[in-house]
Amino acid sequence: MTTAASPGALGLASDAEAPAISGIRLYRPALWFALMVTTGLAMAYRADLARGGKAVLGLGLLHALAASYIAFARPRHFPLLLIAYLPYNVRFPVNLGSSSLNLTNVLVLLGIVAMLSTRRPRRQPFGGLEYVLLAFMGFGLLAISTTIAAHGGRGLQTDINHFKQWLTPILVFFLARRVIEDREDLVDVIVAILWTSTLVGALTWWEGFTNVRGSIDRSRVGAIMSQANTMAAFLVYYSLPALALFLRLKHRGARALSLAAFLIMVRGMLYCMSRGAYLALAAGSAVVMLLSSPLLLVAGATSVVAAIAAPEYAPGVIPSSVLTRLKVTTKTDNSDPDASTDHLDSSSEHRLMLWHAGLAMMRAHPLTGVGLLRFGEVIDKYAIDREENDPFDAHEAYIKVGAEMGIPALLTMLLLLAWIGCASWTLYFRRTDLLDRSLALGMMGSLVGLMVSCLFGSRFVDDNLMSQFWVLVGSMRVLRYLPERVEPAERTA
Repeated sequence: MTTAASPGALGLASDAEAPAISGIRLYRPALWFALMVTTGLAMAYRADLARGGKAVLGLGLLHALAASYIAFARPRHFPLLLIAYLPYNVRFPVNLGSSSLNLTNVLVLLGIVAMLSTRRPRRQPFGGLEYVLLAFMGFGLLAISTTIAAHGGRGLQTDINHFKQWLTPILVFFLARRVIEDREDLVDVIVAILWTSTLVGALTWWEGFTNVRGSIDRSRVGAIMSQANTMAAFLVYYSLPALALFLRLKHRGARALSLAAFLIMVRGMLYCMSRGAYLALAAGSAVVMLLSSPLLLVAGATSVVAAIAAPEYAPGVIPSSVLTRLKVTTKTDNSDPDASTDHLDSSSEHRLMLWHAGLAMMRAHPLTGVGLLRFGEVIDKYAIDREENDPFDAHEAYIKVGAEMGIPALLTMLLLLAWIGCASWTLYFRRTDLLDRSLALGMMGSLVGLMVSCLFGSRFVDDNLMSQFWVLVGSMRVLRYLPERVEPAERTA
């Protein structure tokens, strides 16, 4: 027997006040376990525990044991365990005997087991999105083959491990679309993503608040991602679903919690001082606000104009760290009084140099690319002005994909993003249930944030950054095949 909660109490009733998901159980052990694990990892990071220490190893072993049970007995809950751990896998890899047998690899293998163990019928036939994603995976396989051939077989294990990291977020999508069964599971996924991401935002906020370093570069916070731009992108991607819930839900408590999660993540993101993240957040927030209600059209437009004008006309309304970061896009050269005084800062100059080099790679290898994750290896052949200590990452996901995997792979990536956007758009405007519309709206906001963020960084396939995004995409695909209403006969255990 399940314990029913009214949809109004959960803040997820439909716009027509129909009992869309009134059969959600309040006691869900798998969800609570996932929340406790991610909270434990956050506490371990806050306490600066050793990555190979007994406490972290014990928590990892407990997580692996629970994952083993859930993969066979309760596969529908397996995405929750991925959400709880993967954001921390760089800081806490949890090697279970060797670096190859780490917790991430164990969870990936058990995820495949969960897909095979699920007993529900296949009501979700492959559609265009799945086939486009399979095509993108095929281009990735060809690209890693190019890399292995270029290395002459040396470092084969390293190349395979890199390909596994590239592939993991895509596998997470197929796992989510296969094992998630109903709206109860979707609510669990939303709660797990928001709780995990809010904790990460709080950790980033605290680290930034206690950081007393002098220069901007030293003051930037990388937190659990160990890289400031990646950390900022993570908080942008998963703060936007929280904003969507705040704007769409009717229950005051649920809206308050969603708003708190959004603000915590945004404040943490500001300490990362990533200009690309600022633009991604502004674009994603504008889309969410404009689509949520016509009444927010003016507010959305005003916020964009205010964000553009504030650094120049009202610098006091934005944090000083953000203002400083925006101002360093240009620098003043006083060495030559006859020359122009405004120049791009070194970071922007390096990006332009890398982008030109990436375009040169695409021209030289238009079909196959230079090989997966080989951009940094071959950069010196295409960037003649690059110095030894200059950055070697592409700093642009689209150029990186085109340079490493070829132009056909880049076109497939763009088609994939467009397909996700169209599917979310259709779901948002055709459904009336609040959960359905909130998930679709959050998906669109996160997608826009991702697309803008990828203009300024290579942030499309990292497993710790992108896995939650692909869980959201998988959840949206499940929702497409769910009936819009849950009939009373379906609410019994």
